[in-house]
Amino acid sequence: MTTKQNLDLLQSYAGLSGGKLINLDDQDNLVKIINDLTNKSNKFIVDNSEIKLWSKEVVLIILILLFAIEWFLRKKAGLQ
Repeated sequence: MTTKQNLDLLQSYAGLSGGKLINLDDQDNLVKIINDLTNKSNKFIVDNSEIKLWSKEVVLIILILLFAIEWFLRKKAGLQ
């Protein structure tokens, strides 16, 4: 078993994943490389809209009625 660093394999992994192989000699430039990558990345705006289900009494009543009807039909059919 060999424990030597396989630069060709690492370079191919980096190329396949869209990454970049950084040698120990380039570690001083690592912060610059990371900043360049983050500045090029796409930024998304996420807009969440929530519907408060239990604050609407009509929805709650409809759900309870549906469950009651389903329970009644199962009891009548003997399905438990």
